[in-house]
Amino acid sequence: MENESINQNKRRIMVLIACMVITFICSGMCYTPRGLYTAQVCEELGITRSAYNLSYSVASIVGLFVISINFATIRNFLGGYKNFILFALTLYIIGSVSGWFSNSIVTVYISSICIYIGYMSCGSLTLSNILGNWFPDRFGSTMGLVLSGTTMGGAIFSRILSRWIGSVGWRISYRNQVIVIAVCFVFILFAMKESPDGGKNGGKDKKKSKPDRSVLKDKNFYLLGFAVLLTPFALQALPLNAPTIMQDAGNSVEQAGTITSVMLVVCSLGKIFSGWLNDHIGVVRMRNILLCSAIVGVLCLIFAQNRLILYAYSIFFGLGYSIAILFLPFHVRYAFPGKDPGEIQGMLTAFTMVGSFVANPTISFVYEKTGSYTPVLIFLACTLAIVMALANLVKPGKKPEAAAE
Repeated sequence: MENESINQNKRRIMVLIACMVITFICSGMCYTPRGLYTAQVCEELGITRSAYNLSYSVASIVGLFVISINFATIRNFLGGYKNFILFALTLYIIGSVSGWFSNSIVTVYISSICIYIGYMSCGSLTLSNILGNWFPDRFGSTMGLVLSGTTMGGAIFSRILSRWIGSVGWRISYRNQVIVIAVCFVFILFAMKESPDGGKNGGKDKKKSKPDRSVLKDKNFYLLGFAVLLTPFALQALPLNAPTIMQDAGNSVEQAGTITSVMLVVCSLGKIFSGWLNDHIGVVRMRNILLCSAIVGVLCLIFAQNRLILYAYSIFFGLGYSIAILFLPFHVRYAFPGKDPGEIQGMLTAFTMVGSFVANPTISFVYEKTGSYTPVLIFLACTLAIVMALANLVKPGKKPEAAAE
């Protein structure tokens, strides 16, 4: 009995390491720093940067239909979450190979689409279910730790890829990605276990089941849907625009880069802290603390000419920014206990993508009409307040045992 317990703990550690490999190495290398290739690829292939950047939008649209709408169907077809992750790593390899041999805008788009869908397929949608099976009592802490790997890995691999691109060229850099992801694929194949029972309750027993749409009748679903529709405005769009806001306030590019780096480091640590808060004080208090922190951070940017306040922005917003990727997995388990979290999260991700489509154009529109970023920042702070209000209306779902009684 004692040996079985020791073996089970070893399996847990291997699963946790496998999940960290997926986020830190695979997503941290392929997805987070993918913008480093833009200048060199456009110059060599004669592609405009606007056409290249459009590939990200196209990838988002394809990802919306492939993953968000059909997540449960694809998972059932593949036979579980582990196979879904292997499918994601295969897409990373295909996307990197396509980048390696790119000779036209078509192969560039294929690369972007494969890498984006790969990122969605091995992100919180799948990892949250595997970690929920292995660490039900420490789900928040392990989820925060694992998802912090994407940011930390991106920070490290940004330096590695930039050196590869500068010394051996972008094609060889893509080739090196293929080799690294292939090695990770073999490791995940043997190290990853879907659940302690070998996957019987992790997805394989659902292979022939139909997607559950009963949540569409639940008010919690739409409250969460509208909440995550608004989160991209501040929690995704602001980090892209913050360096410009800082430079417009008179800060140098180097100063803006330093503040952004500090913010991303705080965000990485914040994901671990968010998970710890979720386990110890609950999702409601955790969410309100982090969203209030994000609101304070947004308002700090109004005074971007003050260096000290900019560091306050990096800390407060970095901490609040950490909830962006954790919002859905934590709230789905809070609002829909006993339901398939991966399927529900997949459906709600569609709201997030719609928000992502309109967030940047909306910010640009407000700025062009007002000529200042102050109304933009006030608008973003208001959207976060609305997100908090909507999330506070979400009621804890009844557990299956309680519902039966």
